[in-house]
Amino acid sequence: MTIETLYREIPEPLETVDRDSVAGLIVPWNQAADILEVRDGELVEYREAFDPGAFDKQALSGNPGTIRKIEFVDGHAGGLGKTGYALDLETRDNGQWALFRVLPRFADDVRTMIRDGVDGLSVGFHPKRGGTVVRDGVQVRTDAHLVHVALTPTPKYVEARTMAMRAAQERTDELERAEHRRMVDDILATRDRWAHLD
Repeated sequence: MTIETLYREIPEPLETVDRDSVAGLIVPWNQAADILEVRDGELVEYREAFDPGAFDKQALSGNPGTIRKIEFVDGHAGGLGKTGYALDLETRDNGQWALFRVLPRFADDVRTMIRDGVDGLSVGFHPKRGGTVVRDGVQVRTDAHLVHVALTPTPKYVEARTMAMRAAQERTDELERAEHRRMVDDILATRDRWAHLD
């Protein structure tokens, strides 16, 4: 079974710490956001938030290798690809913070992008089985696995919303064509049933 990676835009910019490091808030706690996705060809809309400590299994693992598996990338597709990895995850009062090491060959590029305003973030994560509860109509992620954080000029949620709207329109068009075919078939069948009366 393939584990689906979900992508979320994060409204906070990353900051340059030093030549080879960037840091920032990667997931805020308790902030409900409107989500629009396509699942199994259907448009799904809901509200989502993250509970404090949703990524604690990684953050508190005590194993540097667990945290370093979280990739820092330039966009989810294309771009420079993997540009570094997480060095530290810190669960703070306002959200999950991360420190990333930028690979030396990409350090100048990443610093330039951040300086020029390409500092949007998109987070890829896997929801854990049993790690989502519904509170007041909001799907709250209580346990999730962070896969990567992407530096992106166009937040992936906006892109995902556009793709979802396009998919929904295509599905609507397909249903309308099917309904039109059914109506034509019904009319032709009715005409054939009554043809002998002419």
